[in-house]
Amino acid sequence: MFNPDDFSSAGPKYLSEHHNWEDQGHRRSVMACLVQGVYSLRRDQKSNKPNALAPPWWTSFGFSLRRQLIDDADSHVFGAIYERSTSNPKFVIAFRGTTDSMDVLLDWKFFLNRFHKMSRCRIAIQAVSETLSEAKTAADVWLAGHSLGAVVAISAAKHAVRKRGLFLETYLFNSPYPSLPIEGIIKNEQVKFIAYAVKDICKVVLAKKKEAAHPEVERNFKALAGWVPWLFVNSNDVISREYKEYFEHRKKMEAIGLGKLAKVVARNTLMDLYTRVKGCIELEPMHLLPSATLVLNPNKPNDQHWSSHKIQQWWLKDLDLQYEKFTY
Repeated sequence: MFNPDDFSSAGPKYLSEHHNWEDQGHRRSVMACLVQGVYSLRRDQKSNKPNALAPPWWTSFGFSLRRQLIDDADSHVFGAIYERSTSNPKFVIAFRGTTDSMDVLLDWKFFLNRFHKMSRCRIAIQAVSETLSEAKTAADVWLAGHSLGAVVAISAAKHAVRKRGLFLETYLFNSPYPSLPIEGIIKNEQVKFIAYAVKDICKVVLAKKKEAAHPEVERNFKALAGWVPWLFVNSNDVISREYKEYFEHRKKMEAIGLGKLAKVVARNTLMDLYTRVKGCIELEPMHLLPSATLVLNPNKPNDQHWSSHKIQQWWLKDLDLQYEKFTY
């Protein structure tokens, strides 16, 4: 239950006083707070009071603000590069989610698999590349993002793999999964199984034509397999909860001897397959992940302050979370 006395203007009091980077729960909570720092930077920007309320979100954990990331398209703060004197991580690059009407347009671009063409992705990729060039090792640079910001982090992390061969520590909070919410709509297990089977068959049939014309699709997806981001999902969040079924369905297919087909299904979506056959899309869907450590919060928030999609839930103390690592 939300208790205002347990929180300061920079997140949970227990964390700002006793955070420990060796504790995975603390790492999760600090990274969520750093993402909240970007939301606060945007809030300060709106009120024309630069850094009025935002700094405690990073100074509480020994970070300084290296640089704000501004979107060329709307001049809004969408990310931040944080730095601290010690290493691992020495730098954290964090990205916020939707706050403005222009962000809603970007949400739509993401749904149509056009988000990689937006200036926000280009600026994020450039910022990560520049930071990596300055850092001693890839372990010094961590990424974090919430909602649409998680998609930005995915884009930058994938670029680091493909262009530099580097696997960055990445924290993805409530990353959106654009798909028909079969898990939420269909409750009968037999009907659900049939629905997924039909969907899988359609993917495999269409993928045969696509991947014959674009053999690099499979090769590029496999190259990402060594990158294992932390993927935080609330099972009650309609925006991100399909990730749970995405990975668990793949696991079920592998268990019954359909591992090869499971890989085809994992790297394709029906919308992407249709448009790629038509020659419209250059990249695989940004939200698809070969590997991840899925961190599931199965609890429905019992207070209006902590909805299933908000970043705040991820810095709460003693969460009853379920962890499972999936590899491609």
